[in-house]
Amino acid sequence: MTPFSRCIAHFDRLNNKDPNTVEHKGQTISKELLYAHRMLSQLNQFQPNASEILKLAVYSQHIQRWKKPRQDYPADRSGYLRWRCELSIFHADIAANVLQHEGYPAIDCNRIKSLLQKQNLHSDTEAQCLEDVACLVFIEYYLWNFVQNHSANTLTNPANTAAKLRRILQKTWKKMSAKAHNSALKLPLSNDLFRLIKDNLGTELI
Repeated sequence: MTPFSRCIAHFDRLNNKDPNTVEHKGQTISKELLYAHRMLSQLNQFQPNASEILKLAVYSQHIQRWKKPRQDYPADRSGYLRWRCELSIFHADIAANVLQHEGYPAIDCNRIKSLLQKQNLHSDTEAQCLEDVACLVFIEYYLWNFVQNHSANTLTNPANTAAKLRRILQKTWKKMSAKAHNSALKLPLSNDLFRLIKDNLGTELI
């Protein structure tokens, strides 16, 4: 096995420990393992010539995320920002340790840490690519469930729900490159989801 294939297998072993499972194509699979597969598949479509380290960064984007749950932090915005910051360091450290264990040199270990912490996002094309892929996967596989979960209180507070969904969509769209915008509009989305995106983004789709 190559160092790359050993890292993929190592990440799989870690993510297989996820106590959260989902049903996928008639099988039960660890939630973060499925997410990793979707991320790498999306990268292969979006950037077929991606480097090994970018592929590994994409694959380990959520490595063992269940160990740092959102509910362990305050529910306010400062708690969210702290969670996101510590989460990126957590993922970066795990990924770098895996790469080191499987034989990658220090320069590659440091590189994957930089990518997973989204350092130099606006000037680093690979960091932007990682962000693009994460947004595309969110839109294709997780946005609709997110909408439904956050729409549970629509009858009691529809204005706040709609406003929150609009903010999430706009923030996601702003993170993405023009290339990712074009890819998003070609995703196999339901008519309802596509309409939701179009209604909330408006002229930003043009």
